Amino acid sequence: MSRPLGTNLFIMMGLIVFVIMVRSVAPDRTSPGEEAVNPASPGQVAQKEQRSASHDDTEAIAAAPDSQTSHDSRSVTPSFGDPIDPEALERVEPRTPLSPIARAKEPEKPEFTRLFRPIATAAGWIEAQGHEIVIAGIEVVDVSRECQSPRGAWPCGRQARTAFRSFLRGRALDCKLPDEAPDGPVAARCMLADQDVGEWLVANGWALAADTGPYADIAKTAREHKRGIFGDGDGDPLP
Repeated sequence: MSRPLGTNLFIMMGLIVFVIMVRSVAPDRTSPGEEAVNPASPGQVAQKEQRSASHDDTEAIAAAPDSQTSHDSRSVTPSFGDPIDPEALERVEPRTPLSPIARAKEPEKPEFTRLFRPIATAAGWIEAQGHEIVIAGIEVVDVSRECQSPRGAWPCGRQARTAFRSFLRGRALDCKLPDEAPDGPVAARCMLADQDVGEWLVANGWALAADTGPYADIAKTAREHKRGIFGDGDGDPLP
């Protein structure tokens, strides 16, 4: 069913008015003589600016002068002057120390020599590390000696040696040895920890005090109290 002519004209006039109003409101995005183009996206704008900056940097590097070619290089090889004639050198004595402690002292030789695993061959006679030592200040009781008592003779020499071995028990001795050891036994003072070995032997009556030794008074006390070889040899004979 066709519309009336007047209705169609009215519709056409309305469309024309709408188009005119739209064109009057929208801004003109084209300049005279140029075609309108679509606006660029933000990513395209950033890429364009990056290409432009790279091009500018390349031109700046090409235009910069070469600093290495514009200056002369400096030699860094050290100069030692004229060669030295070894025959012209002279050795001089060292200067004196600035103080007494400037130069190290020579190590002092220890007064006592430590001897390990001593073996008692008699009461007061020791063998250790190739040394044969007689305790100084005493008279050694021979192993074969026998002593008399009211009960009869008893092997006081063997018992003295056994008592001395029990005293040592293989412990190390500190002995004052001479600088040059003679061939054969040497008389020396020995210590077992803080105990004077000669004093122990005489005080317990297992050795006699030498006439020139320091143990005369100690020997007198041992004799008065009948210690060691001055006793009666009580108990079973020791091996």
